[in-house]
Amino acid sequence: MVDFRKPGVIIALATIALFVLSMFAVLLSTPNAGQPGGTARPSPTAAGDSFSGSGRAIGIVTSLSKDLLVQCNSTKFTALQEQVLSKVVGVEGVIEVADRLAAASISSNFSSNESLARQVIFQVQVALSPYCTLAVLRKGSVEVNGSVTLVSDDGKKNATIYSRELDALGNLLGSGGQGVPAYLQPGAQVNDTARLVVLAQLSGGKVAQWFAQQAEETATRVVSKTAGASVEKLLPQLSVEAPIAWKERRVNASVVVAQANQSGNYSIDSFDYSPVNAIVFLDAFNQSSNASDAQIAALRKLAFVKQAGLQPDSSMLVLVAENYSDADGFARLALQNNFSGRISFPNSTLYAAVSFQNASLYPAAISQLRFEFGPAASIWREAEISPVDRAALSAELGLALPGVLPGQVEAGVQEHDLVSAEYRFLARGTSVLQGQARQVLGSEVIGAMQRGVKPAH
Repeated sequence: MVDFRKPGVIIALATIALFVLSMFAVLLSTPNAGQPGGTARPSPTAAGDSFSGSGRAIGIVTSLSKDLLVQCNSTKFTALQEQVLSKVVGVEGVIEVADRLAAASISSNFSSNESLARQVIFQVQVALSPYCTLAVLRKGSVEVNGSVTLVSDDGKKNATIYSRELDALGNLLGSGGQGVPAYLQPGAQVNDTARLVVLAQLSGGKVAQWFAQQAEETATRVVSKTAGASVEKLLPQLSVEAPIAWKERRVNASVVVAQANQSGNYSIDSFDYSPVNAIVFLDAFNQSSNASDAQIAALRKLAFVKQAGLQPDSSMLVLVAENYSDADGFARLALQNNFSGRISFPNSTLYAAVSFQNASLYPAAISQLRFEFGPAASIWREAEISPVDRAALSAELGLALPGVLPGQVEAGVQEHDLVSAEYRFLARGTSVLQGQARQVLGSEVIGAMQRGVKPAH
């Protein structure tokens, strides 16, 4: 039996459960509990009219949603949500719901394709893992096998939620007959068998509150390494990353993409754009320019300022309203309030996924994309990449690395070229759950013709 009180078995169970249970408090006043003939009946073993406890269950994953919970144990997580999490391609609707806990969604451009959705979750893990111990959970539905027995915190009482009550609960909470809601590990897939930890309350003959989370007995981790790579195959897809100046961040990305998509040389399959509504005092807290509490308080009182505070790198992040774009005016206000030092107005980034059907159109596609998105845009070619010395890299990282990984290289790289690449792996134990590689920008390319032979792997 899973020990629910053992650290590491369930990451942040109490914190996340408090948030989720508060969402379901409305069940206490919902009549009939969705079950024909009246309320869901409590187990005869329930203690009186009210009972709360924890238990375990096993079930089959029936569906996965676009909703995520992200917990990061950094005291700077509020800032990281704006600086890091919200910038992950495919993430939208980031909201802080509790201390060091945020809710987010996978955007519709990605959630409709499960492979893309899983890639978004992987990128969230990669982006935040350098800053904190991280837990990412994905909301889904699970068809529980049989009943769920709950044990009170003191271990002296128990209650049982039977399958008919679980069915009613699933219907009431919008699972559409696919089971009960549960927060699942990021690698969960439909039809997986999931071991669940359950926290629930029974009140007045009904399941009043419900929370279920998939147990993970071995923690995952993100491993990064820069090493040599061989470009095994170039694919007919490109990724474009176009910087948008702070003053122009309110640009209508749909219009920009529609205009760029009129070329017959390629097709823009999807795009993602989240404007960065932030201003950064780069050295507001250094020794020679230390912002006072009074200065920060005055800044927070400005009508267009939503939040201001110290960041992990000792800079200060100021979150502003979406419609505020007066960089010059803000600089004057900073001087009037005796803020010294440098001020940065960070770019936003428009991401576009592009495909082309004919290899002969590739040069024209690159030229047209640079024209449409500007010379500062980065254009990456999707590729299959293999570590040059997989055995040595596997031994160094303590992982069983796959022979070929999805990756990205600069536009001019050819098949069988050697490049320097940054590898990132999501691992559990010695197993690689997911991996990717990207050429180090501007790194030396050793052509196949220069080597004379293709490297062995």
